[in-house]
Amino acid sequence: MQHGDLSNVVTPRIVIVFEGAVGFLMNEYDKKYQKALKRERWWDAITYWKLNNQMLGRLWYLFAKKSVTIDVCTWMGEGMAEAIADVLNDNNIPVQSVWASTPDRLARELAYIPDISLIYDPDPDHVFTFGGKGRLLTDVNQIGEGI
Repeated sequence: MQHGDLSNVVTPRIVIVFEGAVGFLMNEYDKKYQKALKRERWWDAITYWKLNNQMLGRLWYLFAKKSVTIDVCTWMGEGMAEAIADVLNDNNIPVQSVWASTPDRLARELAYIPDISLIYDPDPDHVFTFGGKGRLLTDVNQIGEGI
């Protein structure tokens, strides 16, 4: 609101892929993680992931200082998305939503989700999957540049 007028500025919305950006699977727990996944014990499986503290700090900065809406996407399925959402909520991380998709499905749906500004994915195999909205994430400080 400025001078009594309501603002019609659209806040930017970004999507960050969980795997390799927000969370990292600890190698020593890979077998236990795979076993939990096979049994569909999502809340056990998420305990083998370590959150990236530098990334969490960057998300807070973007939320508080830049008014960016943040979504987290996972390629691991709906059960893991719910577990990730619980972990992020328990850590008071300001994300709007956590959801599951696949790179190809998200690329197809982007035409119908025009409010997404950028998708940050640390996997180099997905570099061109999301067209002009995709960004290869190599450094936490890349997130939010140019917004």
